Amino acid sequence: MFRFWFHALFTPTLILFAYELAKLSNIGWAKTAITKYLFVMSTLALIGYEVMDTVSQNTEVLRQYGIVRYTLVGSAGPPLMVIIVALILFCVGVSLFRKKRWSIMMIGVAIMILGSAVPINLPSTAITNMFELVFVFSLFLTQRFFLKTYKREQEHIDKQIIL
Repeated sequence: MFRFWFHALFTPTLILFAYELAKLSNIGWAKTAITKYLFVMSTLALIGYEVMDTVSQNTEVLRQYGIVRYTLVGSAGPPLMVIIVALILFCVGVSLFRKKRWSIMMIGVAIMILGSAVPINLPSTAITNMFELVFVFSLFLTQRFFLKTYKREQEHIDKQIIL
């Protein structure tokens, strides 16, 4: 159950990550109080939704391709929380591309969405994990890029103040 609880409590916080990236990048819509409120409320609502969904289910052992994993009994349909988080991250990725010409986040999210949505006929589910790895790596590269950019901008501002 730890994996499911961790997923329920922390995956929605990627929305706050995306919001902070947008703010750090000086994207206009990210500077408004209503945007902050919407991002925080969306995060809390998705955490609540996922917690309630997880509480109401039990785990079941699933053996596939020689691997043992656990799944939630009774989960049907696409994971709503994951879809919403991915769409928000994609929209922020598009905004980052339009404002700063940085496409890595947008591409990483798109790869994860398409890779998870398109059925691939392979004798393993590991390919889905590869899409998630590309996704997480794209978020890491995006954060690294924008933190370095922000730091350079702050150093430039500090130099102007001193002069």
